[in-house]
Amino acid sequence: ANVASGVQLGVGNIIESNVYIGPHTSIGNNNFISYATVIGHHSSIGNHNLFAPGVMMAGLVTIGDECILPTGVNFLDQVVVGSRVILPVGYNIVKNLQDDTVVKMKTED
Repeated sequence: ANVASGVQLGVGNIIESNVYIGPHTSIGNNNFISYATVIGHHSSIGNHNLFAPGVMMAGLVTIGDECILPTGVNFLDQVVVGSRVILPVGYNIVKNLQDDTVVKMKTED
């Protein structure tokens, strides 16, 4: 993992290989950050979140607690994601998401 200067890490975090955490980012406690995840500069991550492989965050992103971010989720800069948010694989976050949001992908029959 590559952890830039000025990063604040809580306790109990698991950070796997090929993760990049940008400068001046704050990460709470008990987060699982899987391989090849990018967390941009000046971001704020809460507690008990799951980052699956390949999550890509731009800078100045805020994430609450207990979120599930599956493979390939992408964040535009400066978005705020509340707590207990669950997203589908490959979802692109371009606007703020409130607490307790569950996004489902539309499936075709």
